[in-house]
Parts: sequence; C-alpha cells; structure tokens
Amino acid sequence: MSIREKVRKKQEELKEDSAPSIVEEKIEEKTSTEGTKTKPEKVEKKESKTENQEIKELSFEDTLPAWVNKPWMFVTPKKEAQKDSWVDSWKLVILDFSKFYTQHIINIYEVRKKHPFTHKDTKRSLKDDQLVFIIDKMQEEGLAKWLSSKKIRARIYYKTIEQWAEEIYNDLFESGKLVEVLTLQEFKLMNKEWSNLPDADFQEIFKLFVEAKKAKYVTKERDTIQFIF
Repeated sequence: MSIREKVRKKQEELKEDSAPSIVEEKIEEKTSTEGTKTKPEKVEKKESKTENQEIKELSFEDTLPAWVNKPWMFVTPKKEAQKDSWVDSWKLVILDFSKFYTQHIINIYEVRKKHPFTHKDTKRSLKDDQLVFIIDKMQEEGLAKWLSSKKIRARIYYKTIEQWAEEIYNDLFESGKLVEVLTLQEFKLMNKEWSNLPDADFQEIFKLFVEAKKAKYVTKERDTIQFIF
C-alpha cells in the first residue's frame, strides 16, 4: 500500500470514529438490583493524538525525495563537490521539515531522532556533527541562525523576516485588523501560520513596520504597535 493510500485510509478511519462531541452517552442503561434504572453514564472520548501524528508523518513522507531512504545519504561524502551536493540536499529537507510542521526552531538532538533524519529501516541517523555542519552552511546563506554558541537549537528561515512581515501585513489588511492597536500577544493568538513565530522575530517585524513608516510603537517595551494610514 502506498503512502498516499495509507494516509487516505487513516483519514477515512478517523472520520468514521469521529462524533459531534467528545462526550458520548453509553447506549445501554444500567439497571440496579432493585430494578430501577440509573442515569446514562457519560464517557469521555479522547482524541487519539497518535493517529493524527501518524497521518501528518505519512503526509510529510509523501512529499520527500526518494533519496532520503538511501543509506548512503547518512554518510558525509569526502569529495568537496559531492559534499556540497549532499549539504544542499539535506538543507532543502530541513527547510521542508520546518515549513511542513511550522517548526521555526529545531533542536538537533530531537530532530535527528525523527524521520527522515533517522532511516526508518536501518535506524541509522544523521549525527550531531553532521547536522551542525549542515546548519552552519545554512547560517552562512541566511537560512538558519544558531540561538547559542552551543549549537543545539537553531532558528530555521523557510521564509525570510521580510516575507513574514509582508504576509502579516496582508493578513491584517484583509481581516480589517490594521486599524487596531495590537500587542505581541495578540499577534500570537491569531491562529495564523506566523502566530508561533519566536518573540524575537516579531520584534524584528515590528521594527520593519516602524522603519517603513507603516506603524509606530505604542509602548516603551516596543511590544505593541499601531499602524499608520
């Protein structure tokens, strides 16, 4: 069965299992020894996060290039030309991973345990130093930034700060929120792709708006802005 078929099957199973409410009443009523009926018991039906995660993982796997299943891709080439190609390949996968899961900050210790950074069959993983090497190259190109000298957590830029700023402005314009005074916290509660951007990114985006004369700071902390028309 192909990945796409597995995803489709899982989605159908979830639809069949789903109900209008997460609280279901038991169909049968219990009768006490005296013959009186008790009230129907309420049973809480919990969502299965495992199934949802599996569907998302399968969906992501369906977008990956075929080479991620080749064991030799977990070995750093010795020749420079091959090494550059190897880095470029993994660089694109890291960007796709970050975008698909809307994960702006990655921890290399956690990422290397996940597919495709760990081979599903052989369980071979990219090593920490390999991921550091790849992200170092991404940082040189402005596609990533280490958050400390320890090189454990990195900010991944599958979109630039300028692109995020433009997208945010357009979203606010379409929703009519440009006329409001907005706090950083309110930006993070808007349920958009950019809502979980790091606070530091929002600070940079606010600065771009202010420098472009599109907005002004409302507080000394510079965590609240008002757009200018």
